[in-house]
Amino acid sequence: WIQATKYILENDIKNKDRLITIFLNFYPIGHITAPFIASSLINNGINWRYSYVVMIF
Repeated sequence: WIQATKYILENDIKNKDRLITIFLNFYPIGHITAPFIASSLINNGINWRYSYVVMIF
């Protein structure tokens, strides 16, 4: 993540502040939805170890 942000900051992209804000908005969305996705996988009988694989990819 740090390398991606550094790459954006070093380039001459128009509206890079807005782009970084959009990227930073995805972190809390994933942070909120990940437990719900993991619990629904586990409640449907899928092994808890596979929930980690799903969350990574």
